Amino acid sequence: MSEFFAFIDESGNNALNTKKDGATKYFVLAAVVCDSNSIDKLNQLASKISLDFYSGGEIKSNKTKPERRIKILKLLIENDVKFSTMAINKDEISKDSALDYKQVFIKYINKIFYSQLVVRHEPLTILADKHGGDDFSSGFLNYVEKNFRDQLFKPVSVKHVDSKQEKIIQIADLISGTVRLFYEGKNKEINDLFLDYKKKSCLFIDEWPLRSRRSQVVKEGDFKQDILVADLSISLAQNFKSKNFSITDEFVQMQVAVVGHLLFNAIYDGNRYLKIPEIKGYLNSQGYPEIGDQQFRSNVIAKLRDSGLIIASSNDGYKIPTRYKDVIDFVEKVDGLVIPLIDRLARARELIKSKSNGIYDPLSDDRYKKLKDIIEIIK
Repeated sequence: MSEFFAFIDESGNNALNTKKDGATKYFVLAAVVCDSNSIDKLNQLASKISLDFYSGGEIKSNKTKPERRIKILKLLIENDVKFSTMAINKDEISKDSALDYKQVFIKYINKIFYSQLVVRHEPLTILADKHGGDDFSSGFLNYVEKNFRDQLFKPVSVKHVDSKQEKIIQIADLISGTVRLFYEGKNKEINDLFLDYKKKSCLFIDEWPLRSRRSQVVKEGDFKQDILVADLSISLAQNFKSKNFSITDEFVQMQVAVVGHLLFNAIYDGNRYLKIPEIKGYLNSQGYPEIGDQQFRSNVIAKLRDSGLIIASSNDGYKIPTRYKDVIDFVEKVDGLVIPLIDRLARARELIKSKSNGIYDPLSDDRYKKLKDIIEIIK
């Protein structure tokens, strides 16, 4: 098994009062994730970016103009540089929180992000810029040992390094800055290009704190039922991610990944349905094995619905509903599939019962009681 590495850097600051001069609305962590066989290639790419765009100096997001960032993003897409990221909306954190203290903020947010990396990649070495310190590394490893002992089979290590010397961390710096620009809506061309990059190479993208993103999904003037559907559906999906991200069962992790993918689509491209090949392609890009369409429906989508999530489907694919119409699309799909099947079964049952003078009834077994009751109701 290959060893995995996560090169981590950040963008933004910890100030919770985002109206202060110099404060950023978002704090973003990003990790370039690779296996041991890819490190040399990534270092070569980082050196090329450094030479071509920074005169051989350090790659720094805050010194990168939009035109240069766009060219570098295209290089990252071309080379399929895998990344994971988490965006913290500081406006959603209480200003009286202990997170207003820098060290508390940094340690707490990093623990959340690192934990998600740990359950997705093992064995894992985390290399981060020197912001948490050795005391954080020790505390985090104790936390991993206590909370993930029964789930992890390979060791985890955390190293703090100088980003000036570790060029792959410099790529993470540029990615984290790009993610923050995306969330803060600074540049449409960069936003569109980042969405392409996210679609191809993002292993996971998360937001914290969990909250309904209705304000981004539902526009002013939308109907009350749209607001209700968006609030409820997104909240249920976010809660599922929060409760299940640390479970290492492969199908549960697939479910979490799919929910994350559908959530991002709901918030930033809410009218679009995602077809099965696109969702499975996303799973494959994260390293999950190829599964058949029926297995995907039964072990991923069906299980998510069984867990209480609302997932709309139509002939165009799947989505987390953000409008009442999305739910009606799902109703129409079920109506078009289920009612004709029940009608055909009811006719076949009546023919057999009639031919046997009522002796044989295909629905006589207790296993089919619900189905029998439904047929009796709609006769």
